[in-house]
Amino acid sequence: MSVRRSHAIRCMTRCRLLPRLLLLTCLVLIPGCGGSTTPVDNKPTSDAITPQPEDSIAADSVATDPTANDAASSRPVAPIRMRPAAAANADYTAELDTTVKPRPVYRPSDNRPQRDEQRAAELGIARYASSRLILYTDLPAEKAKHLPALVDALYTHWVDYFGDLLPNREGTEYQLTGYLMQDPEAFRAAGMLPENLPFFAHGRHLGLEFWLNEQEFDYYREHLVLHEATHCFMTTMPGPLPPLWYMEGMAERFALHRADEHGRSRFAVFPTTPQLHRGFGGIELIRRELREQRGLSVTQITQLSEADFARSKTVPYAWSWLLCHFLSTHPRYQQRFQQLGQHLSSRAFYDLQTDSFRPDLLLLEAEWTHFVQSLDYGLDVATFAIPFAPTTAVGSSDPFECAVDASRGWQSSGLSVAIGDRLTIEARGRVVVAHNPRPWESERQGITIRYVSGRPVGRLLGLVLPSVDAQGLPLPAQQSQPLQILDLGEAAEFDIPATGTLYLRVNDDWRELEDNIGTFDVSILRKEPTQQ
Repeated sequence: MSVRRSHAIRCMTRCRLLPRLLLLTCLVLIPGCGGSTTPVDNKPTSDAITPQPEDSIAADSVATDPTANDAASSRPVAPIRMRPAAAANADYTAELDTTVKPRPVYRPSDNRPQRDEQRAAELGIARYASSRLILYTDLPAEKAKHLPALVDALYTHWVDYFGDLLPNREGTEYQLTGYLMQDPEAFRAAGMLPENLPFFAHGRHLGLEFWLNEQEFDYYREHLVLHEATHCFMTTMPGPLPPLWYMEGMAERFALHRADEHGRSRFAVFPTTPQLHRGFGGIELIRRELREQRGLSVTQITQLSEADFARSKTVPYAWSWLLCHFLSTHPRYQQRFQQLGQHLSSRAFYDLQTDSFRPDLLLLEAEWTHFVQSLDYGLDVATFAIPFAPTTAVGSSDPFECAVDASRGWQSSGLSVAIGDRLTIEARGRVVVAHNPRPWESERQGITIRYVSGRPVGRLLGLVLPSVDAQGLPLPAQQSQPLQILDLGEAAEFDIPATGTLYLRVNDDWRELEDNIGTFDVSILRKEPTQQ
């Protein structure tokens, strides 16, 4: 073939390819319909915060790398765009699919420094390792050698909840390094405690490493290891971090653990006794805040700032943990709350947090308020959950009948009420609220031999909560109102303090409902207002 002919063919080929290249360039440069996204600049971090001795909670244990997410925080999050099939040319689509390959996404490479283990051993620092954790410590073996296996067990729970981690370019397994220190100076001499690591009283993490000071209680030592390791996992991928309340609350939630009857570790548990979780003081701390009239709503907790965490020491950590536990285990909210965990390094977290809970926030706030007022060790959220149900309009001359099961929590009477209504009530029947040493039978006034929340066990109680429609969403034009328990055990008549739906229950400890037997048959009549 001649040089001229060859040159002509090359020119024709270039001419044919040029329009396609220009089209591809335009598609890349032209923004989509979604518009530009807003850069994320609220990168949550936390500094050293020391919990009070009587209210120990993993307060200062989160230390976010102050530089790790700077680039990601200022980078706009690209929206996901779908190209309509009707607008695509078949030949162009085929060519695009075969020539433009998606770039693989990896988690960051493992850049942990190699440690001089001989030097560490000379300084009394031992090494214990498992698949997911290398632990260096100067503590006795009986206090530390089991900790790597504990992190291995928790790793499966992280993956189940948040999803699998992406592989790194090297294809190595995910592993952390922890430093549990009784004598920090020994670790500094071994080159294991960076000079520029800010002060911390309990724990701090950075990338795939974390540092812990020795703790007074064996349980809390384990708790902090799990807390810091959870932070490492949640911050593995670069990008804008979730808000601090979520980061701290979920780390505390996963760290709460205990062994079952077979010796297997259970994670994300709710404390059953103070003795089993020595060093963790979240429940006592929240109770104290309530006594001081400093309770926080759901909205207030989700708006906690880094300054709030630094200023209030342990308080925001306790509230964040309790809210994460409540939303993670409540039948109504747990699925949508877990969806937040699929967006740990995306601005979508913030949008989803708002959009998912906006429709029934009124119900959530009402339930949350009553939950924290009832807070106690061993309180089961699923048992406590209120099954909101639509109401029925009843005339003043029509008695309204319903049954109240002693083995359940709050139950909708089905009766819609308004502030200022005056009702009369009758309750027939008996219920059994205990069985030892013999069955404790109660009528609606309760049994004064034992009191729960200041009222006799077995007593009939009422509560007005927001009304809902057939889809279980709050009716329009309703507002949050203070919750007031109505004592229906003695009074034949009572005034309604709020507008909504009347709910009823038999008074008993929330942890002791399972063995209750029987129902009260309740008849309610709305009285005509007295003529002035």
